[in-house]
Amino acid sequence: MGLGRRRMVLPQWAANALWRRAQAVPSLDLRFAERRDLVDAVSGRSLVTFTRASDATFINGSGNVAAATTDVPRFTHNPSTGASLGLLVEEARTNLALWSRDLTNAAWVKVNATAALNQTGADGAANSASSLTATAGNATALQTITSASAARSTTAYVRRLTGSGVIEMTQNGGTTWTAITVTSAWTRVEIPSATVTNPVVGFRIVTNGDAIAVDFFGCETGSFPTSAIPTGAATVTRAADVASITGANFSAWYRQDEGTFYTEAAKTAASNGAIFEGSDGSTFSGLTLSTGTWVSDVGTRLDWINRTASLADGAPLFPGTISPTALGRIAASFTATQTALARNGTVATNTAASTQRMPINSLIIGGRFGSAFMHNGTIARLTFWPQRLPTLQAMTAP
Repeated sequence: MGLGRRRMVLPQWAANALWRRAQAVPSLDLRFAERRDLVDAVSGRSLVTFTRASDATFINGSGNVAAATTDVPRFTHNPSTGASLGLLVEEARTNLALWSRDLTNAAWVKVNATAALNQTGADGAANSASSLTATAGNATALQTITSASAARSTTAYVRRLTGSGVIEMTQNGGTTWTAITVTSAWTRVEIPSATVTNPVVGFRIVTNGDAIAVDFFGCETGSFPTSAIPTGAATVTRAADVASITGANFSAWYRQDEGTFYTEAAKTAASNGAIFEGSDGSTFSGLTLSTGTWVSDVGTRLDWINRTASLADGAPLFPGTISPTALGRIAASFTATQTALARNGTVATNTAASTQRMPINSLIIGGRFGSAFMHNGTIARLTFWPQRLPTLQAMTAP
């Protein structure tokens, strides 16, 4: 009698590409980009508590601006390719520009320009966005905002309707005009951030007869823009996104003395913020993976910090400049005496020795305790193994 075929039984970790690279099964696996939900792929349970005390916008799979209501997480997409980017986590911001979609309103002062609310907007809704047409050369549409001196980020969704002349934007009443690239498709454009008192924002159309469509105009206080905030007769504040795992939902998968985290993340712009933090519920953290939280490096250095009580204990890793908008794959491990970090297939050479950290009882995703140092970007995946893995390089290889 022949022996017949034997069925090969693969180890459990072989069922998933990341698990294969790690050669281990995690105790937590949040696949935000793949699943577009908060459900842990290991337990099948929704472990994350999410709040945001306002509506907010994101990019849907069709590349359109879409709205998420209060306390609904945003799983955003690449506007050009439609690729899922994962959970969007941002700090609170206010749009100071009124009538962000309707340039016919008197808040927008037009000179040699006419406006009409007659365009299908960046959200796909008919007659929700404005056209702006020059009736003479150097036509302008400007809005004056009363606000104390601060860094400003000015943006808008713009597309060309007619003509081929120069289109410009300003946030200081035309003292400085910045030419923007305008195509026949909706494109979010921005001009360089600057510190301005009482900004005067808007457009200049250089060539008579040229026309553009405008939607979701924004003027925020901050050195970089965040997602679009629609306004009408009053300014609108988008609250911070707050995502955390606490209580039994946390203790079910976390190990205090040893473990390995893996994440896939990118930031909207260079800004200091935490991708995640293990917290004891006070102002101090146990573990923080961040971009420049502890130093004034404007979010261009990746740090894996171990803290005991009120003291930072563990040297920053990857001290060289990185591109925050392309953080990529990151794996970070710890034991009671050591931390290690790898990013995109490179292992940090300055692995830090450390003493035992304080016990932690929660994980804050995309920020630190109290909604401080927000990530301001996307998290595609967040995974944890209850052991220190020797496979950080393989796990993060492109």
